[in-house]
Amino acid sequence: MLMSIKSLSRLAACILSTVTLARPAFALPATGLNETAQQAGYDTANSSVSISTLIGTAIAPLTGLLGLLFVLYMIYGGWLWFSAQGDTKQVDKAKAVIFNSVIGLAIILSAYAITTFVLDTLVASI
Repeated sequence: MLMSIKSLSRLAACILSTVTLARPAFALPATGLNETAQQAGYDTANSSVSISTLIGTAIAPLTGLLGLLFVLYMIYGGWLWFSAQGDTKQVDKAKAVIFNSVIGLAIILSAYAITTFVLDTLVASI
């Protein structure tokens, strides 16, 4: 299923705004929180963030967003099938949307599994 230019531009705008709004979360060490915590009596010596935690923090919302897209495509495919009213072309289109969304989910889960394996291996070797 091809997306229109308007849909692609909206998707790109959503992704860009999400990334732009999430950037301050990755800049926390420069905010002075460590100094404030030390002045309050908290131990911040062992509070460094590992690379696996940082990547996991970035991947978790992305995985959730992709899961939401999977559900939306499944609903869209189900709606196409439901509203086909015997039209075989629309039923075929609905089957294709559902099949492609399941393939997309398999790719997402595979990428998550590979990323988890690689990060766990890297952290264990350090």
